[in-house]
Amino acid sequence: MLALARTLAAPASLQPLAASNGLLLRPAFSVAATRSFATSGKEYEESVAKKIREALDVTQVKIVDQSGGCGQSFAILVVGKCFEGKSKLQKQRLVQGAIRDEIAKWHAVTIQTRTPEE
Repeated sequence: MLALARTLAAPASLQPLAASNGLLLRPAFSVAATRSFATSGKEYEESVAKKIREALDVTQVKIVDQSGGCGQSFAILVVGKCFEGKSKLQKQRLVQGAIRDEIAKWHAVTIQTRTPEE
């Protein structure tokens, strides 16, 4: 039986684990981490807005799913005094930092930031 097992050809996707033992095989590919996807809907949009409100001193947060309901593309408007005196890049990074985990699930996001005076 052992001799028969050694004569069977391994699938092309498998490689021998060790040259001295042709019976032990390992996959020739690595297992990639799975990507979780966002959900859509008013409840999800509100949960993202809540994260922004909790992280930043803002007066208004508006989130709109622009993907037709699949939850992969969002437009975000954030208004707050925390943006006063900051560059556009600094403003973007503040919002991105507050919702980093959510952004990782999306295909696209557009973030607009404003001060209350704008």
